Amino acid sequence: MADQGLEGSQPVDLQKHPSGIVPTLQNIVSTVNLDCKLDLKTIALQARNAEYNPKASFIC
Repeated sequence: MADQGLEGSQPVDLQKHPSGIVPTLQNIVSTVNLDCKLDLKTIALQARNAEYNPKASFIC
């Protein structure tokens, strides 16, 4: 089996992934309507591995 070369990575099953390349999630963006106001800065400061950038615009 081939390794991805990343620290802590699992061996690649070449039967499932003949190229030896396995995609991994790096970023997830979602939208939800909670019908209430949230303080995103406070949430991001207290959440682990969270990022809040009010200047970034992700308009679809």
